[in-house]
Amino acid sequence: MERTGELEPGVLSTFRLFIGVQLVISVLGVIAPWLIPFHAPAEVIRHMNAVLSSTAIFTQLTITAISSSLLFLYLSIYSLRHALKSFYLPVAIIWATRDPDLQPILRASLRGKSSP
Repeated sequence: MERTGELEPGVLSTFRLFIGVQLVISVLGVIAPWLIPFHAPAEVIRHMNAVLSSTAIFTQLTITAISSSLLFLYLSIYSLRHALKSFYLPVAIIWATRDPDLQPILRASLRGKSSP
């Protein structure tokens, strides 16, 4: 069987699209608490205190946003695709699949606790 070395048409662009959607959703999740229109200042302050005190969700969304943006940047650099050749997409897939496993460890280390 002959090896072409090329990806199936549309695989990389579809993967990049899904990572872009994940990036948009996680960034919106991070900035949504600050987009509170038409509320009294006391309610906004109470809401912001509640959001900032529940740091677990906020930290998870922030880590997801940072990881998604770095992965999207990786997928957008054309010269890396030529330099890594057949390792280019597997690196991105491993990054995308291992990220949810590494988030609790990173969250714990950001809080100053030891890793689980």
